[in-house]
Amino acid sequence: MGADDQPQPLARMQIHLVGQPDGPTKEERKVLRTDQEGRFKFVDVMPGSYMLTDVVAGKPRWRLKVEVSPNSTLRLDLTQKNGVAVRDDFPGRG
Repeated sequence: MGADDQPQPLARMQIHLVGQPDGPTKEERKVLRTDQEGRFKFVDVMPGSYMLTDVVAGKPRWRLKVEVSPNSTLRLDLTQKNGVAVRDDFPGRG
């Protein structure tokens, strides 16, 4: 089995986009699974502040603050460089 045969670490992972309680997104919640290559795309997201995470209970690999502007497209790669061991935008939640 070659390196190309190995499953991608983010393949079919569940990702949560959670609106923040102190703003207009407080009721917003979106959940999806990444594709086989670990790609994901949230659509029709209300502008405002969100937490992007891979879990809502337990120890996350990512917990990032995301600011969505009207009519914007954001690109975010989930890697070890922005994982909770390096960057945790919500340290009090865990």
